[in-house]
Amino acid sequence: MHALSSTLHALQNCSSLTALSLEGNPCSMLPSYRASTLRLLPHLLILDGRKILETDRQIYGEPKTNCLPQLIFQCFRIMGLPEPPKDKKNAQTIHVEVNFPLLSECGSVEEGAANQPPVPDADATGPEEIPKIAAKNPKKKGNKKDKKKSYFSGENEYDEQKELQNCWFKSEPVAWAKIMQFPATQVENLPNKSMEIRDTFRSIVPVRIVYLKVAPHSAKTKKPKGKKKKKDIKATKGETEEPNEEGSVGSCKKTVLKKVTIASFYCELKSLNWSDETEDFYWAGHPDLGEKAIRVEGSLKAIDYDLNASTKTRKLASGRTEAEGSLKEHLPNVLTCQVGFGVARI
Repeated sequence: MHALSSTLHALQNCSSLTALSLEGNPCSMLPSYRASTLRLLPHLLILDGRKILETDRQIYGEPKTNCLPQLIFQCFRIMGLPEPPKDKKNAQTIHVEVNFPLLSECGSVEEGAANQPPVPDADATGPEEIPKIAAKNPKKKGNKKDKKKSYFSGENEYDEQKELQNCWFKSEPVAWAKIMQFPATQVENLPNKSMEIRDTFRSIVPVRIVYLKVAPHSAKTKKPKGKKKKKDIKATKGETEEPNEEGSVGSCKKTVLKKVTIASFYCELKSLNWSDETEDFYWAGHPDLGEKAIRVEGSLKAIDYDLNASTKTRKLASGRTEAEGSLKEHLPNVLTCQVGFGVARI
């Protein structure tokens, strides 16, 4: 079903209708899906297998049913990444790239992600808990060969021509930090693709963490002959030029010195329920986890990490000790990435 408005108006006369399931239909991807359904069908108690709460019914204004679907991607945080080598002259940033094969004009998943296993049925497997990763084995002294290769020492992958043809969606770049957080961003250029967005939540989506080293470069310009008038001087001082497609501002151009894919993994998306803001995934660079990210219950956005997290303990009657609970979550000791996929809701 694509037309949400006509579907709901056809059901308005069914006053005894208390449960409805439209999940999996393209119309369930629309921003006004929840608001319109609960407003036009006030007798509903259950929608798409979820109990409707009183807070869900708080709708302000009349929602528009003709709004186009909007896909949202967010990398909540990246942790456990060592600091890049210090470089005062050049800027170093981290960003996340995602490939949506069903929404991209490229039409195919790049090498490495195409050979992943097929997505199982949505009801076959449920969300999993974030695994507790065992501590790494202590390093043996005197063995230099066991030294781990740096994440930033890989070969330079940057190619200007390939970048122009790169169909991967990119997040905002951020500077390195122990906890790197990224703003939620809307995936652009998706006119009237409700069917493709619906099918995206039944597909495999590859994700990669990318490191960039960029050098600012100022082009030399010849000074014009003759004296400038006072009016021209004042106007020049207040002018600012808009950045172009290459990221240049006026005569200042940024040159990419190095691009390295730090890590890559994939997410098996399932049907998105109206009550969930995003469908969240947890991945860590540990051999026991592999390249498949873990779909988790609840919101990863709500987790609070602390650089100096501490755990208090109390003594039990048996003499053993039990943790009272961390004030905040401890930082993981391996490279960890937490991402979420959702659609805009009114």
